[in-house]
Amino acid sequence: MLFAASLSACANSGSNPPNAGSQVTAAQRSDSARAAEQRGTVGLGPVVQTALGGAVFGWDINQNGDDGVLAEAVNEPSGGIISAIETFDQTTAKITKIVAKQKSKSGNHQLVALGIVDNDVGLIDDERDQEGVRRDIFHLMAPVSGGKFTGSWNPPHDQNLLIESVADQQSNPLVAILSYINQPGGGPEVLVSDVENNTFKYALKFPPNQIFSGLYLIAQDVNLDEAIVPVLTSNSSTAFVVFNLINGNVTKFRGVNEESGAAEGIAVDSATNTMCITTHDNYSVEFYNLKTHKGLSEQLPGAGGQQQDGAAIAADAVNHLFLVTQPVSSVSPSGGSTIYVYDENGSLDETINGFSFSNVYSAVFERVEVNAAQRTGYVNGPSGNELQEFTY
Repeated sequence: MLFAASLSACANSGSNPPNAGSQVTAAQRSDSARAAEQRGTVGLGPVVQTALGGAVFGWDINQNGDDGVLAEAVNEPSGGIISAIETFDQTTAKITKIVAKQKSKSGNHQLVALGIVDNDVGLIDDERDQEGVRRDIFHLMAPVSGGKFTGSWNPPHDQNLLIESVADQQSNPLVAILSYINQPGGGPEVLVSDVENNTFKYALKFPPNQIFSGLYLIAQDVNLDEAIVPVLTSNSSTAFVVFNLINGNVTKFRGVNEESGAAEGIAVDSATNTMCITTHDNYSVEFYNLKTHKGLSEQLPGAGGQQQDGAAIAADAVNHLFLVTQPVSSVSPSGGSTIYVYDENGSLDETINGFSFSNVYSAVFERVEVNAAQRTGYVNGPSGNELQEFTY
């Protein structure tokens, strides 16, 4: 059996917490119930396999269409690597085209898929380390469905720029991108860019002395015009740096749980201004109202330690759900990995077992993505050269 349904939510970690986001109306619940009846079987579907058999190095899907993009890299027996950019069909899980392929002497020069932004525009990083100096070239695919490079993206720093995370939203041309300038006087900053048109509004600096956990995560609320980056407080609980993308102001608020530890995943439903994160030390999932900064925390079902914490998250802004990955399942009788489907009030709607993420950290460093209108999604695995489709 590929999945198991759960009808009850986890016990709340606090007494009478505030709602994280907007209330779900009876009409919305009815619509969700009807959609559940119509979508058929919940569980795992076909698997995308890279064309050359190499490991996936970045991928994304068009959340409003049927195409996707991935990068792969494969070691050659004679030395060096071949990296490639490929498109795939979400429905058939088949590679549709090898868009670009290049051979290099090492992983210091390879193609990486950073993601898809508004209007099905793909952002591709051609990583190039030249004697210890990074001078990456960034390609655009506008659109991904066209199957070719159409232009370039030229950020204000032309060397030692590392792109850590691109905000996962495909509804606004202005995108928040978390970067790191790897040189003296550098450090993390948020680039605010109209990627498709290769224009830049801000390069926003962080307040001094921010602590990162090793994961550089960013989310964006397109209705509030804010980008949110989780950081750590001095006692290793989660806090959030908030960047106003209109005026450039930078503020900060603390997380709801003083024992949370680092954030492992983050996603935002801009329609309801609700944010969801996973946390490491208490293996929980948290929900926040981004207008009030009030939140609640729910421990993942059956989780008994940090090895069973949550990882990457996807937001379904149509049905107002969050899909939370757990690389090491705490509920599956057969082991493996699990995806939990939560509503925005912190109630557990579905539990989908049967996954095997390509390694226990892959969902953190890679992603889980959903096509909300179709109630389908993709996640890493079961092998390093594969992406797993699922229905929820």
